[in-house]
Amino acid sequence: MSAKRKNSRAGSQYLAARLVKKKWLSRRILAILERFLTKESLRGSLRRIVLRNRERVAEVLDIFDPAADRRELDRVLLDNLLAGGRTIEKPICSIVIPVYNNGSLTYSCLRALFVAQVKTPFEVIAVDNGSTDNGLADNAPAVLDHFSKCITIVTNQENRGFVDACNQGAAEARGDYLVFLNNDTRVTDGWLDRLRETAEDFPDVGAVGGKLLFPDGTIQEAGGIIFSDGSGVNHGKWDDPDALEYDYMRDVDYCSAACLLVRRGLFESLGGFDRRYAPAFYEDTDLCFGVRDAGSRVIYQPRCEVFHHEGATAGLDLDLGYKRFQKINHGKFLEKWRSALAGQKERTSRDLAAACDRRDGPRIVLFDAQVPSFDRDSGSLRIFSILKALTRLGYRVSFVLRHKARYDRYGRALGGIGVRVVPEEGVFSELARGEHDMAIVSRLAMAERFFKKIKKAAPRIPVLFDTVDVHFVREMRAAELSGSKQELKDAHRTCAAELDLAARCDLTIAITEADREHLLKQNPDLSVEIIPNVHASAPVEPSIEGRDALMFIGGFRHPPNRDAMLYFAKELLPGINAALGAKEFLIVGSQPPEEVRALASEQIAVTGYVEETAPYFARSRVFVCPLRYGSGMKGKIGEALTRCVPIVTTPVGAEGMGLVHEETALIQEDPAAFVQDVVRLFNDDDLWMKLARGGQKYVTERFGPAALEERLRDILPPLFAR
Repeated sequence: MSAKRKNSRAGSQYLAARLVKKKWLSRRILAILERFLTKESLRGSLRRIVLRNRERVAEVLDIFDPAADRRELDRVLLDNLLAGGRTIEKPICSIVIPVYNNGSLTYSCLRALFVAQVKTPFEVIAVDNGSTDNGLADNAPAVLDHFSKCITIVTNQENRGFVDACNQGAAEARGDYLVFLNNDTRVTDGWLDRLRETAEDFPDVGAVGGKLLFPDGTIQEAGGIIFSDGSGVNHGKWDDPDALEYDYMRDVDYCSAACLLVRRGLFESLGGFDRRYAPAFYEDTDLCFGVRDAGSRVIYQPRCEVFHHEGATAGLDLDLGYKRFQKINHGKFLEKWRSALAGQKERTSRDLAAACDRRDGPRIVLFDAQVPSFDRDSGSLRIFSILKALTRLGYRVSFVLRHKARYDRYGRALGGIGVRVVPEEGVFSELARGEHDMAIVSRLAMAERFFKKIKKAAPRIPVLFDTVDVHFVREMRAAELSGSKQELKDAHRTCAAELDLAARCDLTIAITEADREHLLKQNPDLSVEIIPNVHASAPVEPSIEGRDALMFIGGFRHPPNRDAMLYFAKELLPGINAALGAKEFLIVGSQPPEEVRALASEQIAVTGYVEETAPYFARSRVFVCPLRYGSGMKGKIGEALTRCVPIVTTPVGAEGMGLVHEETALIQEDPAAFVQDVVRLFNDDDLWMKLARGGQKYVTERFGPAALEERLRDILPPLFAR
């Protein structure tokens, strides 16, 4: 994004917020705007600016939440909690909130905590630092008493400051993670899950902070930078919260304790917040330096968004009140960490892009046809898993957002695992400046489009060609099945293009050993390695109870899936019905074409895309994969195995996974035998349980995330050494 465009967006957002705050935009006008701007046909910047800022200044104006039904649900939920109390037997996170006056903000903070949609079990420990009971209904002690059935309250007779209050709250905690949160914050849906998931996905992470936003929606802090003189800057302050440069997880110098997760054991081993910084300021920066000194990482996670009223407690004047300790404690921090600070950037440095990311691993840029929609097709899930594995291994990874492509929830998910998304129009300048050490081109069409441009911009960097599947094999099999001479001619053309690219790239990646052999048969001199699909183990125990359906899953942009369903419904399902009766058949997958949708009946459900596949697998007794052509490894097979649903498939469906008939799956090419094995799995409980257990164990051990990381460790380092 150009600086001009970025500044324009941030300025428009700021202006909209000011207009609302000044009441130059009345409630009536806002209501009219909202009514029209929520229409799907109007997706312009005005809709985004008005709706975002309307929500973000709601506390200032006390105007309604655009989602009225959600607001009412939140009110009922909070009322029930306050009336009945809330007990968490084993919290995962302990949220520690120091409180000193500011009753209205404290109420807003606690309310948001309990109505935000999160999955992580948590407890709340509020430490009242001698707040004044001034007789008003919204004074801090009264607010805490209002929430007393839902939180633990530690009361001090005097204001002991932020450092001591946090340490007091941490001493009462029962969770594995401590989460320090200011009482002048307002959390958003999913905030706690994103912090906890980051710590769980990356075991070497000791502390995680979120994206702090001003009430007007602009950035307050997207990770903190500390310079060699001990001074600091909040990265991205006052800028656009949606700018790509602030929207990816990365290692940082520090994150503010206005919202900071720390492993409890690590916090205790460091002695908590250092009391030399009491009552406040620099204690969180010091803690983050201590976390790194202990061998752990400090991470900024942009998927956690929290609004923060900066200075609501301590003020903003560096010469008055508690805020004066920011100057005092700067000297203490400088003295304690003098040797570590010698390695930081100088204050005069203009290279904030380098200073904001502490990672120093090799830099990899990946080109693909689209941002991986990991919950829609197995090829995307594989790419997403590879990107995540690369970041876990310490590589600095960028993903190229193609021209005019949408930056949606899938792009933000990449940022959440530490992948930087860069627009296509800017990546070649970065390559020319030497900002990437390796390029990966995924799929034939993308490799053909970008290979020459990459080599022109950066002639010396290695380029990897990830086939995803070997296209010419799939096309030749389809031509053989259809008997089309034109399709066969097209397949030979694809073969020539694929082999030419494989010969020019430094390494070609196949998904299966079969695909590797197809390539080497055409050109034995090719350098080909295997990176298969990846399947994380699902928390499922094999159980026959409640299973009485057949199931297939697959994205229907992929022609073999369409062919398989039409073939199954016409040729195989009648025989199964004759033996078992009309069992429910679930066809799950995005973008089913008209001929597949036409299969829908009382027996056959064609769902289209679904967000959660687990409920469908839980109802299914047998997973069928009657593929007649295709190539590569079939993600649908791996997913069914991890979900403990036994499989009946063809040899094409089983290709590349090393499955063994009667041990990990039932594999049949003959239609009559395919039907017979489906019937067997409905009637033979012992066979069903054997395949459910054996299949899950096999796929988890061979195709889990750990196996993927091991493959990448073997393959990539030698390429950088060339």
